[in-house]
Amino acid sequence: MASPIFEAPQSQQAHRRMLLISFHFPPSTGVGGRRWLAFLKFFGEHDWAADVVTRDPALLPPAVRDETLLSELPPGTRLFGVPAVRPGALDLPFRVARRLGLIGRGRRGGGGGAAVPAPQSVPRAQVESSSLSIRRRLLRAYVVLWHFAEARAWARTARRIALSANRGKTIDLVVSSGPPHAAHDAARSIARALGRPYIADFRDPWSHSERLPENIASPLWYSLAKRLEARIVRDASLVVMNTEPSARAMRASYPKAADKIITIWNGSDDEPLPVPQPTTRFTIRYAGTVYIDRDPGPLFDAAARVIRELKLSPANFGILFMGDVQEFAGRSVKDIALSYGVAEYIELQPPGSRAAVARFMADASMLISLPQDTVTAVPGKIFEYVRIPAWLLALADDDSATAQLLSGSGADVCPASDVDAITRVIREHYVEFASGVRPSPIGADGRFDRRQQAARLIDRALKIVSERRDQRAMRAAPRPVSPRNETI
Repeated sequence: MASPIFEAPQSQQAHRRMLLISFHFPPSTGVGGRRWLAFLKFFGEHDWAADVVTRDPALLPPAVRDETLLSELPPGTRLFGVPAVRPGALDLPFRVARRLGLIGRGRRGGGGGAAVPAPQSVPRAQVESSSLSIRRRLLRAYVVLWHFAEARAWARTARRIALSANRGKTIDLVVSSGPPHAAHDAARSIARALGRPYIADFRDPWSHSERLPENIASPLWYSLAKRLEARIVRDASLVVMNTEPSARAMRASYPKAADKIITIWNGSDDEPLPVPQPTTRFTIRYAGTVYIDRDPGPLFDAAARVIRELKLSPANFGILFMGDVQEFAGRSVKDIALSYGVAEYIELQPPGSRAAVARFMADASMLISLPQDTVTAVPGKIFEYVRIPAWLLALADDDSATAQLLSGSGADVCPASDVDAITRVIREHYVEFASGVRPSPIGADGRFDRRQQAARLIDRALKIVSERRDQRAMRAAPRPVSPRNETI
């Protein structure tokens, strides 16, 4: 029987038990892991406990590992680690090709099938109308096969560990969280073996991914993703996406399953925030990564106009970035700022701890969300920004998930192409700030709270478990014996 690598103590047995399969989970600091760490806390308040099968923490790079997160796990949570896996016969040729430089390293899928944008990524339209050489297409197709083989290997290993860990125990519900979407393949197999319902929390699109890392940017990736996704949607009792545009796309693809495809945002947590420090300097702040399409140029352009118009100095106006923010599209962010004439107003800070990031955001006058061309996704930092007493400016198109999320909230949303509008917003709020006005958090009314999102998910989970129990009870009940027809 598999042994847990961590177990949160509990004083009494929970009434219900969940089995969660998620590649990302604490002590990993990834957004996906944070999502289910928070959700499990709320499930725990409703008498649920969980067994979590996740990537072995020993495989985590130190930069994304935080052991203190384990102290936040609700009582009764047990963690089981999945070791590194090899995708069988495809592995050796893959490693040889990568060593020879024929295959780029990109960003590892870590279980396969993860459409996580890498620094070099390709929009879907370019993937499906590629003019690449036959050799390059074949190499990409091979890497796709390798990634999906790795995914299946990870799913099989997770299944074995999960079934071993829960031998003789009662599991009420199986849940999977992706990406990487290998978790859903494992959960589907486990649920069938246990005869239990399962919920597939896709979070981000799979076959609808709008970008792929360059080394797997092949139509074959979409074909395989679609085939596996269809099985998951067919068999899952509930399919969860984290934005409404993603959910709509899934409903359009699977109309027969439309009633069981829902949206559950990531949501905002209620942990204490640092108190903002009094200041007379107006600062626009960004926390995160500058990559792919998150071009700071429109912000720098608009800021330069405001600086010239109002004759501002670095003493009363600044733009601060924190995170992996040194380069964009192969250029230094400082050089980009210099080209707009605002280099002396820019401060770039390296990635920091959760506490340091919270401190950084708390002192903002305005928080900025940079543009992205993945219109179905909402940057995770948005749900942190809405808790801060600062103006919020999102550079997003009107049809994007970000714009829809923030509609009616008081946040400013401008297309990145409309520098005039961005300029007006910055100027207006600077003038307010200079006159002594300080904003309230965008999410002060609770509309973005994760607790509300968790409540909807818990209600559906309870209904699913109750219905499956009723079905099992009906099958187990003895059938009434019909009296023999008597001939008169």
